[in-house]
This record gives sequence, structure tokens and C-alpha cells, in this order.
Amino acid sequence: MTLVTYSRLADSPPPERELLEVEPDGRARAWRSNGTVIGRFGGTAGDLAGLRAAVEEAAAGEPPAVAALPPGAALEIVETGGQTARLEARAPVDGPWAGLVELCRRELDAQIDAPLAAIAGVLGTDGGFRLEHRGSESLSLELGALAVEMVLWRDGAEAARGRVTGAGFGRVDAGPGWTMQLAAPAVDAWGGGTLVAVASFVADDAGIYVPVAITARVSI
Repeated sequence: MTLVTYSRLADSPPPERELLEVEPDGRARAWRSNGTVIGRFGGTAGDLAGLRAAVEEAAAGEPPAVAALPPGAALEIVETGGQTARLEARAPVDGPWAGLVELCRRELDAQIDAPLAAIAGVLGTDGGFRLEHRGSESLSLELGALAVEMVLWRDGAEAARGRVTGAGFGRVDAGPGWTMQLAAPAVDAWGGGTLVAVASFVADDAGIYVPVAITARVSI
């Protein structure tokens, strides 16, 4: 029986499927669909004592239950001790479940440092953008609908934008040492700023096809 499970789910763009399970002994498993690294992760909880204390505190109160979500909002689900909390993602939480929700959010973010089968984006100051495998296990990718978007930000405003789609790649089994250079859109970077690149495609999580988005940024 797990100590706690946490999910953050959304169908609206960008879709989210963020998952975390923590065992009583502190072992953790996670899946990330958005961010600087996506895929499967597995490490240990950074604050197991805090999680245990938060689980005990949550058991003393009723779990929060959101009546309805605003349009486009993501849903968070936290399960422990036979109880389930449902709330708007990233919204403030009051009461006995607040500590547990906050710790789950932090632990999910921390798992990116323990990749098992994950893909990261690397963006150079010249605009070169590539994908790199992280971890010891393979992850299957469906790249037929791969899209790459780049936006140059300067002084808090968008200065340039470009997008390319239809790279023509199919299914790829990305394992240790795998890397792929992407066809990046041409963006006029004269004047400098912060270049942000996003690669969107689909990853196969044990038969579940998950839309993912990898973001990388660099100052130029």
C-alpha cells in the first residue's frame, strides 16, 4: 500500500499528466509530461518524515473536494489512507490537507533529478535545439506530429516567434546515449533576449500515449 499518490491532470492545452507515488519506505515513482524533462522517474522522497507527518495530519480532517473547475483548469488528486482530495491545481489549500498537498507538489518537482527513462531539451545560444535521453531505461516516442516552437523575449515582450511541424519522424525507442537534433524554426535574434524553445510530441508510457511538451531556454 502506497503512502500517498498524487496526480495533476488536464485536457486543455497544454495537456498535463503528472503522477507521483511514494511508498512507506520512501521509494518514489513519477511521470512528468511537461517541463524541462519529461518521462519516467524513480528516486526517493526528499522529506519522508515530513510526508509521514503530513499524512497523519490529513487523516484528522475531511479532504478538500472542488465542486467545479474553472474552464481550462487542471485537477489535482491526492490519495492517502483511503481518502481522496480533489482540488484545482496549484491553488492555495487550507486546513489539515494543506501540508500534504504542498509536499506532494514539491516531491513531484524534485523527481526530475532521478530520471529512469526521460527526455530533456538542450538549447544552444545559436538556436540549435536537440533532445537527449536521461536515465538507464528506454522510452518510446511517437514523433510523427513533432512540433518545435521558438519565441524570443526581450524586456518582457515577445520580439520574435517561429514554428516548424511535420518533421517526418516516426516511432523512436530512445535509450541511454540517444540524442536527436531538431529542425528549429528561424528566429531573428538580433538585439538579444531570452530564447524559449518548446518541443511537443507524444511519449508511450507502457501503452498509454501521452502528449508531452519539453521547454528549454537560453539567454542570448
